[in-house]
Order: sequence, then C-alpha cells, then structure tokens
Amino acid sequence: MTWDEMDDVIFDGTKNEVNNLKCPDCNTKVYIQYTAKWGALTYGCKKCGRVVKLCKAPEPNYISE
Repeated sequence: MTWDEMDDVIFDGTKNEVNNLKCPDCNTKVYIQYTAKWGALTYGCKKCGRVVKLCKAPEPNYISE
C-alpha cells in the first residue's frame, strides 16, 4: 500500500483496518490524529519522519464505529 492509498483506508476503512496500517517504507505502525474542531487529519510514520496533513477533512468513518 502506498501513502496515497492510505487516505482511502483512513476515511472509508474499518477501525481494524485503520489500526493495522503500516508504513510502506519501514513497516512501522502508522500514527493517526484527527481534530474534529478544525477538520485536521495528520498521519505518518515516526520512524521515517513521513507526515501527511489534510485540512478541512471530513470525519473518518472509523471514529464513529
């Protein structure tokens, strides 16, 4: 899975699918943070330093699961 494909899983995947996301570069668990107040979604890999930030993002489905 690529970083671009993770967007689909984060927004449309189940809680289990989201919790099992791994960095495509080093296979480390991906961290995810969503702040509803601003619609801010941040995810990435602490080991590799890769960070993806989205603004005004809708609430991911796994949050209401």
